[in-house]
Amino acid sequence: MKKLILWIIILVCRFILSPLFYYLANKWKLLSTLWIAILLLIFASKKNINPI
Repeated sequence: MKKLILWIIILVCRFILSPLFYYLANKWKLLSTLWIAILLLIFASKKNINPI
């Protein structure tokens, strides 16, 4: 039961934070490709997936 709740929370956070991040990156013209690469590495490491 705990894993199901955690999975739902992670899924909701991704759906909320990902569009927010893309919006802010486009609005502020930050180093969006660098930040996206960092986020992908973080997400991949949490799922134990090798992105490279």
